[in-house]
Amino acid sequence: MDNESGVQVELSKWYTIKIVAEGERYDLYLGERGEELELACTWEDDTNDKGSIGFRAGGGEHSLYDNVLVTTVGHSFAVNPEDALPVTWGKLKMIR
Repeated sequence: MDNESGVQVELSKWYTIKIVAEGERYDLYLGERGEELELACTWEDDTNDKGSIGFRAGGGEHSLYDNVLVTTVGHSFAVNPEDALPVTWGKLKMIR
């Protein structure tokens, strides 16, 4: 899907995504793993006053998530997710 960052997403490739939520405004940043993140899109949504995060995939979509971090702006750390135990196990479960 085209986005403002210019990053062209490819299957079977790892990417880093960052969502910054402040009030009703959401900024989504995207980049190839290990590269600088670029602003991909911005939107506003006033329906999320409180709650938790979640992930959705449907209609034949497939996604792997690793090292999900929910934090306050300014706090982060990096971990290499490739070949990590949860990812390997997830791939094995898919083959089944």
